[in-house]
Amino acid sequence: MIANIVKPGHKTRGVLNYLYGPGRANEHTDPHLVASFDGFAPDPGRDPDATLAQLATVLDMRVKQAGHKAPKNHVWHCSIRAAPEDRHLTDDEWATIARRVLNATGIAPAGDPDACR
Repeated sequence: MIANIVKPGHKTRGVLNYLYGPGRANEHTDPHLVASFDGFAPDPGRDPDATLAQLATVLDMRVKQAGHKAPKNHVWHCSIRAAPEDRHLTDDEWATIARRVLNATGIAPAGDPDACR
């Protein structure tokens, strides 16, 4: 696994535009969700009726509810990729990796229903 953590930011829609777009070198070939906090987040990569605006609204809901108590830079983006020589991983395997990373960082401890979105 090769990981790259990007400096935290505050533009959920901006990171979604990047992730669901072609990328800087056309590396985004099949953008879609492999996991979500509740299993019901809209996925513009798989659902033609889902939009990036809808996904951003769902992801930002708790931040908006927190009002002035919300952290300024609430967007944490960590890209993870398999090494070129690694085998192809399934979406379920990527979902497990995502959960493990979020648990290890303390951003979404296992079993915490109110952790990140």
